[in-house]
Amino acid sequence: MVGAILGGNWHLTMKTIHIIDPSPDILVLQVQTVVDMVILVPSAAVEAVGSMAVPVCGKNEIDIMVVSDDVAGISAMLVNNGYRQGPIEKGISYLNKYVGETEVAVQVIPNGHKMIEIHRVILHRLQSDQGLRDRYAAFKRTLDGLPSDEYKTRKSEWIRANLL
Repeated sequence: MVGAILGGNWHLTMKTIHIIDPSPDILVLQVQTVVDMVILVPSAAVEAVGSMAVPVCGKNEIDIMVVSDDVAGISAMLVNNGYRQGPIEKGISYLNKYVGETEVAVQVIPNGHKMIEIHRVILHRLQSDQGLRDRYAAFKRTLDGLPSDEYKTRKSEWIRANLL
């Protein structure tokens, strides 16, 4: 969620965004992806972040944060396991793959990077405050059908104003 918001939205350029509700299928995929990632990179911390980790409506996407000092090595391992390498920006490696129509977006982040705490703060605030979660969901629904760049800009602004 936040990587996409604050600069890592490389995989959505010029795409129209469609907002979906969390479903049992996407939540099962999220759990399975975290388990698979923990097995694949046992030396790293692996966390689900993003809308589906709350859960709240969002893009048909699950976001995974992998925290490790071996950003390059883990990124190469993920590429060898079917992920597509995106940019490396501000020390964060962005990768993705599709499982059916659901995008699995991974950010490999070095230990101590400021984005780790930002992800955790946003997730905690949304999970612990139903009113805030409801406002965020209502806002996200207004983004349905927007081009990805506009979606990213509006979502970033809302998060900065309401969650950080």
